[in-house]
Amino acid sequence: SRTLYAAAAGSGEILRVFIDSGVYARTAREEYPVFSSRLPSFEYSIWGCVKHDVFARDLKEPSGLALLDSTLFVAEHATGNIVVFDIPTGFKIRTYAATAPGLMGLSFSPDGAALYGVNAVSE
Repeated sequence: SRTLYAAAAGSGEILRVFIDSGVYARTAREEYPVFSSRLPSFEYSIWGCVKHDVFARDLKEPSGLALLDSTLFVAEHATGNIVVFDIPTGFKIRTYAATAPGLMGLSFSPDGAALYGVNAVSE
């Protein structure tokens, strides 16, 4: 099944959402018109019963995620560190110390050979 990982900076957690587990509830067109386009081709739906859990805890303002194979890289905004997890086991493999707090987004190069980060505090 497909899985979505999301950083919850306020709680210091990485959430794991099993996106194929949801059940269609209803269209949101009339209930939330401000978020829906009036075009008939646009569909905005409400889904329920999506299974989810906490993949990782005790992070310092997780702010960016990058996946490479079965490894999840997490940016910590508060410390500037990059924390690396093994996805199948949830085991924390390693923490890389960065130069300064403020780390936000992470992204791998197309070939997966380089990991790039964006720092919101320093350049």
